[in-house]
Amino acid sequence: MYRTKPCKKRYIERIMNETNDNEITITLSTQDERLTEHIQTLFSRSELIYQGAIGDNVTRKFWLKDDIVLITDIGENKLITLYRINFDFPKDINKIVINGLKDDIKNLYDSLEREKDNIDKESSENNIHIENYKKQIESLQTQIESIKFDIDELKSKNAKMFQNTQELHKRIDERAYQLF
Repeated sequence: MYRTKPCKKRYIERIMNETNDNEITITLSTQDERLTEHIQTLFSRSELIYQGAIGDNVTRKFWLKDDIVLITDIGENKLITLYRINFDFPKDINKIVINGLKDDIKNLYDSLEREKDNIDKESSENNIHIENYKKQIESLQTQIESIKFDIDELKSKNAKMFQNTQELHKRIDERAYQLF
């Protein structure tokens, strides 16, 4: 994983607590390999806590080791930055807050996974019902077409019978006209 120069600088400032710009520059130039090694060790011992966009529209991965956050790109190719979490409480209270929030995030992810599983299961069942209903509709459409055909046949038969009665009335009228 590529560790950017700003990331190494942040490590010196935020983890090693160096504030002097000259000392930071010297450390960057003389201890690059050691910094890379320390950052890699820190990263390898960290735990992925969150993947998403915080503060902007760029999705990143957020890793946590104790009170240190490491941020990587989504593909984990580049370590972008790192910092210490400080809620301005004593160190032991900070740790309790961090662990509480971390546990909340994990519990919420667990709930999300359970919910996704339920959705997948129910969605599968719903899709089966949908397919069954589509088949029923298809069957009913076939029945409707058949019934429409029967209706048309009966209408045609009625029309022929009416036509026959009309013919008979016409013949009766003709005979009556001849007779009278």
